[in-house]
Amino acid sequence: EEQGYQDMSEFGLLGEIGSGIVGGLASCWNTPVETIRVYLQADVSAGKPAKTFRQYWNDIVEEQGYQGLYCGVTPRGIQAIWQTVFMVTVPNLLGV
Repeated sequence: EEQGYQDMSEFGLLGEIGSGIVGGLASCWNTPVETIRVYLQADVSAGKPAKTFRQYWNDIVEEQGYQGLYCGVTPRGIQAIWQTVFMVTVPNLLGV
């Protein structure tokens, strides 16, 4: 039997899209880790000595506040939603 719209889930199209949105946003939980990784790589690329994770964390919070740890979370969240919805929901709609 071929999978169709009615077979996606009991919540239908909106449930599939909603699940993709929630899944995409949930994938952004590690943004502070990624922000610190970018700072670490920038320092190493510039020939500066790397600091510890805690030192980067404290420096960012001191200079920018806790919101500095979430630098870039909005475009990352939008991209994650886009990818999750269109890589999961669209194939389900097409029965792939």
